[in-house]
Amino acid sequence: MSLLEAVVATVILALVGVACLEGTQRALVLQQRAEERAMALQQAESELTAVALHAEAREAAPPVQMARRTGWSRSVSRLPYRPAWAEITPLPVERVIVQVETADGQVMQLTRLVPRAPAFTSTTSPVQP
Repeated sequence: MSLLEAVVATVILALVGVACLEGTQRALVLQQRAEERAMALQQAESELTAVALHAEAREAAPPVQMARRTGWSRSVSRLPYRPAWAEITPLPVERVIVQVETADGQVMQLTRLVPRAPAFTSTTSPVQP
């Protein structure tokens, strides 16, 4: 084997090694993004479940920082559901929108129709579990 062949083989080996390391690094970044999206989806589904079970929607509460994840926040909003075909008679449901924003600015938004929460007066109180 000549010196030229050895240099060419070393260059080819170095290029293959760099390509493998780059692929591994990209796979790690994609795995971390998928993990963040899964956590955001889990948080949003948790909030929707709480609202669907008539738990407190915590609309007025400040954004919650998720454990070990600084910069994450969530918001819950309730809107009346009024499709065009139901303009005359309001439906007993409302649209709940949950948004979870990750630290890098990605937003996961889920929407669900839930039964309208009863209006509480001074003579009524929510049922305590």
